[in-house]
Amino acid sequence: MTRIRPIGLALVAMFAFSAFAASTASAAQGPLWSVNKKHLKAGETRLLLVTAKENFELAVVATGVKIKCTGLTLPNAASMHIEGAAPGNGGKSKEVLQFTTCTVENNGEGCEVAEGKTITTSPVVNTLGFPRGERMGPILVVFTPEANGGFTNNSVFVTVKFTGEKCLATSVPVLGQVIGEAFENGHPVEVDLTKLGTESLHGEVRFIKPGPKTIWIENGGTLKTVKTELKLAANAATLIGTALLLVDENGVPAEWGVFW
Repeated sequence: MTRIRPIGLALVAMFAFSAFAASTASAAQGPLWSVNKKHLKAGETRLLLVTAKENFELAVVATGVKIKCTGLTLPNAASMHIEGAAPGNGGKSKEVLQFTTCTVENNGEGCEVAEGKTITTSPVVNTLGFPRGERMGPILVVFTPEANGGFTNNSVFVTVKFTGEKCLATSVPVLGQVIGEAFENGHPVEVDLTKLGTESLHGEVRFIKPGPKTIWIENGGTLKTVKTELKLAANAATLIGTALLLVDENGVPAEWGVFW
């Protein structure tokens, strides 16, 4: 009996740890927004300011068309905000993004981006989510046109307009959705069940190539998978670049982040 007892205790400890790990994993939710170490609750919003940290490029491999933009701003800052959510739901944000100082390649000689070399998106809704159904891994965010009434890949994300006598195309719709990755202080934000999650004055959303194509979104405590694609006209497109984000709380920059 004295030889069996340590093994029995070890088994009890192992099962206890497994139960703790399972209960902790099931407690992962959202992901949600936090501001100054507090969960942003349903109905609460905070103004979110944005600029470009790294240049953006929208490219179509099949045609060689590349649209490059060095700036990112908001045509109306009041329309840009993060929204709180009840537990069991992913945090959201809503905005219209405007890419500035844009140029185009391979769309005809002398062709330029119209409207002051700017590209303005349709109103978009961004939802935080996970890369896997186990609610683990790096935090992702999917950008989807608000007008589509759901997650579909045939709604207009942005219409790019061009000017010039020799443009091969003068107005091209970009359809679908795109997924970015959440970064803070230069590091990916990953689910860590042992802590709330880091906060900083600046956050980042990075779009990489080829980039994630699937995201798990939580709604009412249930996860669903969303598969995304981005097309310029009828051709597959990619978006790369990094946005730098700042939360404004009553006129003062606030530390903020994502937690689960």
